[in-house]
Amino acid sequence: MKYVTYICAAALLCRGIHLAEAQQKGLSTRPAEMDNTLCAESMQFTSGRTGWKLQIPGNRPLATVAYEDGLIFVGGGFGSYEFYAIDEVYNQLRLNDINHTNLKIRATHLGYNVGPDGKTHHCIDYIGLLKNLFGFKLVMPGDPSQTDHVVRYVLNQKGNYVIGLCRTKMPIIKTRDNRNFFDENYVFEYDTCDLVREGKDCTILTFGAMLPLAIIACEKLFAMEIPARIYNVTSPFHIDNRILHEAANTKLVVTHEDHIVTSGLGSIVAQNIAGEKLNVNLITVGINQYGASDNSDVLYEKYGLNADFSGKVISENL
Repeated sequence: MKYVTYICAAALLCRGIHLAEAQQKGLSTRPAEMDNTLCAESMQFTSGRTGWKLQIPGNRPLATVAYEDGLIFVGGGFGSYEFYAIDEVYNQLRLNDINHTNLKIRATHLGYNVGPDGKTHHCIDYIGLLKNLFGFKLVMPGDPSQTDHVVRYVLNQKGNYVIGLCRTKMPIIKTRDNRNFFDENYVFEYDTCDLVREGKDCTILTFGAMLPLAIIACEKLFAMEIPARIYNVTSPFHIDNRILHEAANTKLVVTHEDHIVTSGLGSIVAQNIAGEKLNVNLITVGINQYGASDNSDVLYEKYGLNADFSGKVISENL
């Protein structure tokens, strides 16, 4: 038995992921009672690989498994809180990028959606940080069904991927005729945007926990005879510019995100619009300050991220 620091444990380089073998070891479970010491113990897998597993004190939400040739985050699967997996280990992610590794991270609890944990735990800069890593890909599912498709896709790809998820339970996204949008016939492809709602007056570009709020805003606008188009931007680092050209044919483009507005989706869309020399009005709705401690719906209302605010912004600017 040996003891290690948290930051080192969460920051190992990754060259291979062996999810099934890690799960067979039961490494996603956490003991009910632990002392205050971070503890790592060596272990050997059936494949012959040797490595170690990490136990975090106080029933913390993160554990890791390391191999001679890799690492996997394990916490209810292979995940970690966003600020653990991104903010606090950014340089180690940079080293993974430099070394062309094969890291897969499922990072939960992002944005104001973390809610009552407060500003120290609100990871509101995940896009801004990760987009500085040349080889990393970020995928932001829009509901639990799409998450299932995304996880299956990512675990079969080479390279470094982050799957970004929220804390609260997300509703299943439905079509206007009440079918599951991301059903068994849906096929996820990286760098594509999902056209969730049709509309000609404006375009909303959004992702993750903001998608259901955008749909609520869209339905309210539809009742006001303002048909709004919604794209689910699952791969914010690689937006198909054809989508932006289509969006520019409407009267207004709005980005809606649970992220710092100056470094997130809004900034990416603005840069791409400028690069494509498109003539369209753009409004960015997102985070402009550290958040308080409260339920996510309260924070979304307080800081202007809820459906009522985005709908008002659209109606007042058309």
